[in-house]
Amino acid sequence: VAAALREAHEDILLDPAAVELVGTIEPYRTVTGYVVTPVIGVVPPDLPLEPHEHEVAALFETPLSFLLDMANLRRQSALLQGRERHYYEIVWNGRRIWGATAAMIVNLSRRLQWR
Repeated sequence: VAAALREAHEDILLDPAAVELVGTIEPYRTVTGYVVTPVIGVVPPDLPLEPHEHEVAALFETPLSFLLDMANLRRQSALLQGRERHYYEIVWNGRRIWGATAAMIVNLSRRLQWR
């Protein structure tokens, strides 16, 4: 959790004190072999954030209800190192969320549906 808050502060200047921690979900292994433990938190609406120019291309807000609605999910595929890889994609107002980020959102959505 401390590492996630530190990274968020470095990447988008998210003040750790502004985050109401909810918890974590199961770790996710990326195609490149990294293991990421998603940390779930709530921040106030309209919280000012600033993307680090070398780490984050853009920031945008997406309604949680849209992200968690499986009808908004697409399965895509692409060749990576000569192998076909399948990945998830969510498009909101022309903005694309895909790969590991989309997969972790799908895992969260599935977990919330179990309850």
